[in-house]
Amino acid sequence: MTLEQVLKRAYLVGGAVRDELLGAPVTERDWLVVGCSQEDMLSAGFTRLDPEFPVFLHPKTKEEYALARRETQSGDGYRGFVVDLDNVSLSEDLQRRDLTINAMVRDAEGQLIDLHEGVSDLNEGLLRHVTEAFAEDPVRLLRTARFAAQLGSRFRVSHKTNKLMRQMVSAQMLRQISPQRLGREINKAFAGIHPWRFFEVLEGCGGLSVWLPELSSELSGAAHGEGRRSVALEALQGASQKSELADVRFAVFALADKSSALKLLRIADLPKRLTDLTQGLMSVITQDVNTLAANEWCDLFEVAQLWSAGDLSDKRWQVIELLLKDAELSSVLKVSREAVLGINRDSIVDKTLSGKALGDAIKQQKRDIICQMLDEVIQHGDR
Repeated sequence: MTLEQVLKRAYLVGGAVRDELLGAPVTERDWLVVGCSQEDMLSAGFTRLDPEFPVFLHPKTKEEYALARRETQSGDGYRGFVVDLDNVSLSEDLQRRDLTINAMVRDAEGQLIDLHEGVSDLNEGLLRHVTEAFAEDPVRLLRTARFAAQLGSRFRVSHKTNKLMRQMVSAQMLRQISPQRLGREINKAFAGIHPWRFFEVLEGCGGLSVWLPELSSELSGAAHGEGRRSVALEALQGASQKSELADVRFAVFALADKSSALKLLRIADLPKRLTDLTQGLMSVITQDVNTLAANEWCDLFEVAQLWSAGDLSDKRWQVIELLLKDAELSSVLKVSREAVLGINRDSIVDKTLSGKALGDAIKQQKRDIICQMLDEVIQHGDR
C-alpha cells in the first residue's frame, strides 16, 4: 500500500479536533487509520513507534498514526489489555475512547464525524465518558481530572462519569497507576488554564485521599462548612491568574503546602523542568515568607541569589511575589531588589578592594540597602 492510499484512510482524532472546535491552538495532531494492516503501514514508509501498540510515525511529518483497534481487558493497569486489529471499524475504535470530547474525528476531506455528541458536550462544558469501558482503565480517571485543569472551570464532570470514577476509586484501581503516568498527568495539569481543578475533580470522586489525604481532608472540610478552602489551592489559583509557567505555579503550590508537595515528589515521577525551581526554593525557605523579619529577608536574598540578575533569580522572585499577602511589603521588596541588582564593584567606595574582600563589600552593601528599606514596614523583626 502506498503512502497516499494510507492517508486516504486516516482520520484526524482526539485533541486536535477538540482544540480546533474550542478555538484553541492545536499543538500536535494524532491520526487514526482504518482498514490498514501493520504491513501496509510499513510498506507505505511509516516506522513503528511502539513495539506493543500499533502506532507508527509518518515518514515526513513524524506525526503519530495509530491503527484502529479493539481492546479487551486482560489485567490491571493501562497496559492490561489484549489488542485486536482485525477488521476494526471507525465506530468500534471510537467506542474505546475515554471522553466524548476526545472521540470526534475529521476524515481525509476535513468533514467532522461526531458519533457520541462530543460537540454538544463541548458546548455545555461537560466531561462525559463514551462507554462503560471507561471504568476498565484507571488512567482515564486521571486524564479526566487533567482535562478539567486544561480546559478550565467551565467544564464539569458528568454525574454518571463521576459515579464510575467513584467506583474505580472504591475498587482501589488508582494504585495501578505508575509513578511515571501520575507525574505526566500532573505536569500537564499544572500547565492548564485552571490547574487547581485537577485536585478538585480528584476530590470529587474520592481519589485525592489516595495520594494526598491531608489536602483531601482540607477540601472535604471546606465543602461541609468546617473550614476555609485549602491555602495551597488558593495560592495556586492566584498564581495561575498571573503566571502561565507550570514550574512557577507548582513552586507556589509547594511552598503553600510543603506536606502535599513532598508527598507528590515521593510518589510521582515528575519532570525536572517542573520541580527544579520548587526543590531549589524549598531548600532555602523554611517558613512562611509572610512572617520573615528584615534580617531574614536579607538572608533569603543572599542564599536564594534573589539579588542577582538571571532567569533563575527572576523565577524565584516571581514565586515569592506570588506568595506575599502584604501589598506594601511586596512593593518595598520589589524596589529593594531592583536597587541591589545594580550594585557591583563600581558601587564600592573603597577602590583598593579586590577578591574576597571586594565580594564581601558588595554583599554587605546589598544587605544594608535591603534592611534599610525593609525597616519602614518591618519593625525590629516583628510584623
